[in-house]
Amino acid sequence: MEDAPVFTQSKLYERSARLLQIGRFGLTSILPVAALLLWFPRDGRYAHPPAWWGPLFLGVTGAWMGAILASVIIAAFMKCDRCFRPPTIVWDLKHRSPAAPERQAIRDFFFPPEMRLKVFECVHCGARFQLSR
Repeated sequence: MEDAPVFTQSKLYERSARLLQIGRFGLTSILPVAALLLWFPRDGRYAHPPAWWGPLFLGVTGAWMGAILASVIIAAFMKCDRCFRPPTIVWDLKHRSPAAPERQAIRDFFFPPEMRLKVFECVHCGARFQLSR
């Protein structure tokens, strides 16, 4: 790894990435909560969940949506030290991550390589920065 400068907003970057991670885990955790609907008694076509299921579903959904929204808001206020644009937000739909094997793509979805390696690259200017240790 080359000697990249330390990003001045490392804590914001890490907080944004962790909130996004929490949101992704929360999004995945909603699947078992929704699958509970298949186990509840049915009256014709309609399932009748117990009273605790609604608040559980809304709580889990609100938590992951809130975490992802907070992550995006924090990312919008970060500025690259070199180009002064948000280093993680890309509005170009043609921008794609390099193809990876399925197992690695799943791992990278839940545990981003930027957080594992503590190095990231600005999507606009290509500058590499270290995150504070």
